[in-house]
Amino acid sequence: MKAVLLMILNVYSFILLARVIVSWIAVGGNNPNIRHNPIVEAIYQLTEPPVQLVRQFMPRTGMIDFSVLVVFLLISLLQRVVISLPIP
Repeated sequence: MKAVLLMILNVYSFILLARVIVSWIAVGGNNPNIRHNPIVEAIYQLTEPPVQLVRQFMPRTGMIDFSVLVVFLLISLLQRVVISLPIP
């Protein structure tokens, strides 16, 4: 059970990392239509709910969005909690 939860959190972390990389490519690259890619759309659909929730409680910091970083920190915290659970 613990291993499954940790695996889900790890996979979600990689999906969140993919979102960060795609956002950098979309900003710095020459392809403005990258968000219309089905894989990119799926990445954003999977990661937007927690990022949007965190974004609601964060102060605006201009062009830099720290909400993804906070979600990474929350995932890390959840991983530590799962590891410390007394379940096998």
